[in-house]
Formats: sequence, structure tokens, C-alpha cells
Amino acid sequence: MLRRGFSKDALNWTPESYKGTKSKNDFERLLKYASLFSTDKINDAKKCFIYIYGPNGTQKTSVAQGIGKIINENGVDCRYILMKSLIDNLWKSQRDEQIEEEIRELADCDVLILDEAFSKDKIHIWASGNQLGYIDEFLRERINNGKGCIFISNNLPTEIENQGFSHSLQDLVTREIKKQNALLTFVDNYFDSISEEEIPESLF
Repeated sequence: MLRRGFSKDALNWTPESYKGTKSKNDFERLLKYASLFSTDKINDAKKCFIYIYGPNGTQKTSVAQGIGKIINENGVDCRYILMKSLIDNLWKSQRDEQIEEEIRELADCDVLILDEAFSKDKIHIWASGNQLGYIDEFLRERINNGKGCIFISNNLPTEIENQGFSHSLQDLVTREIKKQNALLTFVDNYFDSISEEEIPESLF
């Protein structure tokens, strides 16, 4: 798991780790999706494009990494990376063979989780827009090879172009997530969801 980009916290994640009620339906849809990797629908599940949207602090990353843990436990190659790191490495891979190999592993994995996706606050897009062609090509290659993606973002897919990305990339992503009606919204703030009993005693 750690070699595939996941945090140590993901190793201990369970569905009971999720704190929230407002987004419970979408959370349960993600659990159902993860369960498909242990059924005869595994090949269909591998092709899904899922978009997890919501503000900061709504457990999007922890839930997505937990879903990645379940997927990996079923013998499927699922990896996690920040979109900024992916875009930077796509550019560097043109001149660095080691990074090129890392990109190939990300391109070939069955399910790729892209965090902090399509946010101009997190990703610097050059004025020339040269990087956009690389991420566009990368995602299209995954689609053509039947490889899925899980995006985690603070922005709706309809805002991708407004975040400095291309219109064609917005069309690509929105088209793929519509195939499974896979726009999932998370609004429960983790800290607002902690009960009085769960608040630890202060050390000071």
C-alpha cells in the first residue's frame, strides 16, 4: 500500500472510520463500488471513472484511500497520487527514465486515485498550457485501455475549464463520470461529526 502512494492511515481504515450522515448515501455507493472487485463484475468496476466532490475537511481523501485499500486487498492494483505530482512527473518523464517508469506504472495500474484534482490553487498551469496535453493524453490512454480513475476535488467537474484546464479535458471527464452517474458529493465535516464521547482529554 505505501509503495502505491497511500498513507499509513489507510492501512487501518475501516468503513466505521467514516464520520458523517449527510453524505451517507454516496459513501455507501463507494462501498458498493469497492465490493464489486470481489465479484464477477470486477472488469466493469475497473473501467469506472468516479468523481468525489466536496469542500475541505469532509473526509474525501480518507474515504478514497480506504476504498483503495479494499480494492488492493482484492488483488487489484490501485494507486494514489496528487494530480499536481502526476502533471509535474508527466513533464519530467520526457527527460528522466526513472520517472518515465513511474508514469508507466501509474498508466498501467487498474485503478488510479487522483487527489486535489483540477484545482488552480493546487496546480500551477503554465501560460503556454503545455502540460495539459500530457494529462489529457494520459487519461485518454487509461480510458482506451479500460483503466478507471477516482478523482478527489474541491471543484465540480463542470468547473474544470474555469480552473485553467482545457474544455476538451472537462468534456472527457464529465462524459466518463456520467456513464455511471458517478458524481459523489461529500459535505460532512469530520470535526463537526465527532461526538462528545469521542473527544479525547487534553494533554495540557
